[in-house]
Amino acid sequence: MKRMPVILTLLAVILAAGIFSLVWLDQYTNQLAGELAAVAQTAESNSEEALAQMEAVQENWHQTEHKIGLFVHEELLREISEKIEECAVLLQLNRLEEFQTSVRTAIFAVKNLAHQEMPTLENIF
Repeated sequence: MKRMPVILTLLAVILAAGIFSLVWLDQYTNQLAGELAAVAQTAESNSEEALAQMEAVQENWHQTEHKIGLFVHEELLREISEKIEECAVLLQLNRLEEFQTSVRTAIFAVKNLAHQEMPTLENIF
C-alpha cells in the first residue's frame, strides 16, 4: 500500500503535464494562425513588409517546432514546415495569388494540428 501514493502522484504529474502541453499547443497554434493571417493581409498592400513578417513567422516556427516535437507526431510538424516554407518562397517570388492560397492552406494545417492533438486519454498517455 505504500506504493499507491507514489503511483497516484506520478499519474497526476503525467496527466497535468499532458494537459498543460495540449493547452499550450492550442494557444500557440492560434497565435501562429493569426500571424499567418496577418501576413496574408499585409501582402495585399505591401509585399516587402509581408516578406519581413513571413521571415519572423518562419523563425518563430523553427524555434518552437522542437518543443512541439516532444509531444506531437513529426509528420504533422514536417507538413507545417513545408507549407510555411512554400509560403515564404511564393512571397519572395511575388506570386501573390498563389501565396494567398498557400497561406490559407498553412493556416488550416496549423489549426488542424491542435485539433488532431485534442486532449483525449490516448493523446495524454
